[in-house]
Amino acid sequence: MIKKNKLCLLFITMVLIQWFVPLKLVSDNHQILNYGNEYKFKTAPIDPVDIFRGKYIRLSYNIETIKVQDVSVYQHGDIIYLTIVKDASGYASVRRISTEVPSGDCDYVKGTVARRFTQKEQLRIDLPFDRFYMNESLALPAERAYREMVRDSKSEAYAIVKVLGGKSLVENVIIDGKPIREVALEFVESKN
Repeated sequence: MIKKNKLCLLFITMVLIQWFVPLKLVSDNHQILNYGNEYKFKTAPIDPVDIFRGKYIRLSYNIETIKVQDVSVYQHGDIIYLTIVKDASGYASVRRISTEVPSGDCDYVKGTVARRFTQKEQLRIDLPFDRFYMNESLALPAERAYREMVRDSKSEAYAIVKVLGGKSLVENVIIDGKPIREVALEFVESKN
């Protein structure tokens, strides 16, 4: 009887954990989207596939290459914190780089040192918000629309990223003032 009670308790605990983990992930993302500060990051997307999560646009940002005073302080794989602010154009820019979590009431994102350029005293940083998942049917048209837009030097693309307490989440990708889903739909309609 005691063994049966232990198994029942173990089963209930397992079920509760299976519900808690996804709900916690959804809750964390909901907090970031609702209460996070909004930043625009200039982008250059491409369109790979993640077999587990589906189609997405891979994003790279102009702030991923950063000039530092002493590149030897950083090693490949180091976790760093980028304190960010909005520049005069409204885009995110890096105010400070630190190997420790910034204190005070500032927005920051966590990154990883991907590469050091000792000649130029620069670091290449991997940011955690480098993917924007899309509907399977719109990802390819979005990529094609972006490629056509890139040919026009007057066009502009950026990601809207919400930042809260060092966590970040891509809310949308904007091409020439329009959400990428809308651009993809227009692209599909123009080709028909």
